[in-house]
Amino acid sequence: MKMLTRVGVIFCISIVLVSCGAKKLAMEDYNRMAPQERIAYLEERILKNPDDPMLKKQLYQEHLAIGNRDRALAVMEDYLRLDPYQIDTQFEYGKLRYENGDYNDAYRAFLNVMQSSSADLYLSRVSQYVGGSYILQ
Repeated sequence: MKMLTRVGVIFCISIVLVSCGAKKLAMEDYNRMAPQERIAYLEERILKNPDDPMLKKQLYQEHLAIGNRDRALAVMEDYLRLDPYQIDTQFEYGKLRYENGDYNDAYRAFLNVMQSSSADLYLSRVSQYVGGSYILQ
């Protein structure tokens, strides 16, 4: 009976894995890929799982790693639409917007950070970018 139960469980797991259709790489294999290959892999997985915020976070980090800021910002915006409470990403988004000269967008991102429950943790970092004409409370 135990053997039949095990076979049934293995069969069910196999069905679930096959139905997902997305091959997931081991971390070691992923790390061996070139940056462009990692981006292509993540984009393929996002097509199959468009509401997975962790895939989008990985994708924007890969774009940042190769210096593709515009694409990283677009992916970050999509990621923040899915999960707007990611304060570390809000801060990073504000920082990138500031560095691109998009001060109004940067200010809005920093304001989101400062209105969060984690505001105290980010006050000194945000104040490096927001000062003078803006007052943080």
